[in-house]
Amino acid sequence: MRTLGSSLIIILTASLLAGQNAPPAGGRAVHNPLKFQCDARPASTGRISLTCAFELNPKYDINLVPKPKVDVVSGEASLLPAQLVPVNVRKARDPRYYGEMGPVSATVDRRPGLQARFTYFFCSKKDGFCAQKIEKVNIQLP
Repeated sequence: MRTLGSSLIIILTASLLAGQNAPPAGGRAVHNPLKFQCDARPASTGRISLTCAFELNPKYDINLVPKPKVDVVSGEASLLPAQLVPVNVRKARDPRYYGEMGPVSATVDRRPGLQARFTYFFCSKKDGFCAQKIEKVNIQLP
C-alpha cells in the first residue's frame, strides 16, 4: 500500500507540473507575436504626443488584412478621431504579411488612465495557426 501511495503522489505531481505549461483552453500556446510599446512626450498645454512602435517576432507573420489598428483610450472612450494603422515599411516574402511595421504617432488629450490598444491578426510560421490578438499597454504620462 505504501508503494501505491508513493506512485500516486508522483503521478499527481507530474500531472500538475505538466499542466503549468499547458496551452490555454483553445488548445494552443500563443507566445508574443510582437513587442508593442508607446512613449509619451509633452505637447501643447493639456496634450501629449504619443509614438507607438512595433518589433516583430520572426516566428510569426502579422497580417496586412484585416488592417491592424492602434486606438488610444481613457476608460472605454476613444481619444482618436480614427484608429492608427501601421505602415508596411519593408515588404515580406509573402505579400499577405508585414515585413516591418513603421511606428504610428498621434497627439491626444492628457488624461489619467491612458491606454493604447493594438488589435491585429497573426499567423505562426511553424504550424500555420492564425488568430486575433489585442495588446494593451498603459501609457506613462510625462
